[in-house]
Amino acid sequence: MTLLDDDDLRELANILLISQKVKAREALCLRIGINPSELTFLREGAERDFVIQLINYLNQINDEEALCRLCCQELSLTFHRGKYASVLTKITAKLNCSQFILDSSNSQKFTNISLKSRLLKNRKFFLIIIVLILITISSYLLLTNVPSASTTKVFARWDPWLAGMLPESKANSCPQFSSISEYPNNSPSEVEKISLNPSSYLTFTTKNEVQTANNGEYNDADGSKTIQNEAPFGKGDNGISSISAPNGALVGVFIGEEPPNKSQRPDPLSFKTEDERDYREHPAKLKQVFFIGDGKTSKDEKQKVIVPTGARHLYLGILDQCDWNDNHGFFDVEVTSSK
Repeated sequence: MTLLDDDDLRELANILLISQKVKAREALCLRIGINPSELTFLREGAERDFVIQLINYLNQINDEEALCRLCCQELSLTFHRGKYASVLTKITAKLNCSQFILDSSNSQKFTNISLKSRLLKNRKFFLIIIVLILITISSYLLLTNVPSASTTKVFARWDPWLAGMLPESKANSCPQFSSISEYPNNSPSEVEKISLNPSSYLTFTTKNEVQTANNGEYNDADGSKTIQNEAPFGKGDNGISSISAPNGALVGVFIGEEPPNKSQRPDPLSFKTEDERDYREHPAKLKQVFFIGDGKTSKDEKQKVIVPTGARHLYLGILDQCDWNDNHGFFDVEVTSSK
């Protein structure tokens, strides 16, 4: 004996079609407690054919619980008023659906199966998204933490006080030698292809020697025995500070967006003594010339120069009092930027 007569089946099929809940056939089956894989007609035919076969199938196997879930949990929530509501009330009374609806733990059984299925699908999706995000973050961290390096030649005739200056600029007029530094012949070397991120640090490796006119001898990047006091001329030039350090030494200066002569020059630094030159870290400032030398401490450790905020360019030059034009030689300098 079947549960519903032909009229009931026809009316129920019509209401289910109107509800459009059959557009997701598998999900509907799961919600009413039917295993979709057991339905040979699941993917066959139009929606009307599927609905008729599904309802007839449930009626033939006397699956009251599935029919009750279809009426009460799927359709009654949509059609709670009007003629369709009265039809559903009549059908649920025939099926005695109260025995299933009142059993709250049982009534949630198959709804939970459907929910878990959706959650599993969502979980897979979110896991993929999380993995992609982690890969992106890891790639960014790797790229930003990979040291960048640049090698440049620093010729002895290059005057640090022309760093960042515009064409036709001049620096450090030297009347006693009828000499003056001019752009571009004496412009210092800008270090290219190097990251100047704030709070990152630079290290330096040098080789070769230069000669300044003071004593005619060649010296390495640490400079000669002659100490220049607040070179050049105790005042600096073009908005760039002076410096006290060995003559002929390798020095550097950071420049920002604007030419350095657009603002006041900073205080000078002193690297006259071995202790002053033996720093482990140096917090550089814009337009403030600093001593680099051979880039190593007395213990043969790499010295670190901290990049200042606002730095856009790094220039390298040779320390002299004046008349860079009679200097000879060059340094090969490798600059490495690290986090």
